[in-house]
Amino acid sequence: MRFLVVIASLCIVACSTQMSQPDCVDAKNADDIVRWGNVYADGSVRGYELVSTAEFSSFDKPSMKAENQTVSALGRLESDTYCEATQKVRQTFAKVQVLHSPGERSRFVEFVNHRKGVYLRALWNPDFQNIGNEEFSKLYTYLESLEVLD
Repeated sequence: MRFLVVIASLCIVACSTQMSQPDCVDAKNADDIVRWGNVYADGSVRGYELVSTAEFSSFDKPSMKAENQTVSALGRLESDTYCEATQKVRQTFAKVQVLHSPGERSRFVEFVNHRKGVYLRALWNPDFQNIGNEEFSKLYTYLESLEVLD
């Protein structure tokens, strides 16, 4: 009997601490991932990732295509901030659909939904400003300013 009480207690605690999704997340965008960061001359990548539970993390990996990466959880965004950020990402990709202008150091923004087969990436040289990378440079600056909840 004690065993059942312990199991029931654990289930209640586990269920109540489960991360809830922001209000703007529904079945259509529950698998969305936003990533941004820098690709360096040696191919290594350092960036950030934001998932649909508004969880925010940093990552390092040896190349863009590498599966292995070092991830550090940073926290969680407020629901409204998450919704605003993902809306800005979608709007920017709708406005500027192609951007691939690499340099010695390149910045990138990615929007991914594996379940729907969506993979969008903008890549540009931050040392040069032009009409092509202007919108993504603004988006990158905005994403870099995001702050996690304490």
